[in-house]
Amino acid sequence: MTVLIRHAKVEDALEMGTLHTLSWQIAYKGMIKQSFLDEIDAMKRVARWREIIAKKPDIQTILVAELNGKVVGFATGNTHEDYTGRYYLHALYLHPSYFEKGIGKNLFDAFKVEALQKGFSQLACTVLTQNKRAKYFYEREGGVYQPDLDTEFQTQDGCKYPEQVYFFNGE
Repeated sequence: MTVLIRHAKVEDALEMGTLHTLSWQIAYKGMIKQSFLDEIDAMKRVARWREIIAKKPDIQTILVAELNGKVVGFATGNTHEDYTGRYYLHALYLHPSYFEKGIGKNLFDAFKVEALQKGFSQLACTVLTQNKRAKYFYEREGGVYQPDLDTEFQTQDGCKYPEQVYFFNGE
């Protein structure tokens, strides 16, 4: 299985928005209110990704993982005011059919290279406290939980969910 990691193009927005929706609905089942997950509008996400990619500033990273011509995952990041000096991994999502196949690691490794090229040797990310799969992944990749920085993620419906912050130091 040869996966190509590359920079996202506007043409990827359809697959990214669809994958983003499906990934949320599967990965966050039981963690985020089901009615919220059921109401995610994939076409709104597609439009949003089209806009984000088209207006991407140089400091931002948007990578996709492509397998057999199809986008099966993506990773995005940028600077973040709460984590000065660290490049912030905003999202790393995979199509649920490709969980635990090494594609997330490929994306994360490529993201670290992008961060270094932008002048950052240290990373930060936030993870839903209940998301055991993601926490295990980031810990395996060298992430260190920062308990005094616990935060919350708020969905558009106003519900708040606890998050943990992970820091990664340069290799």
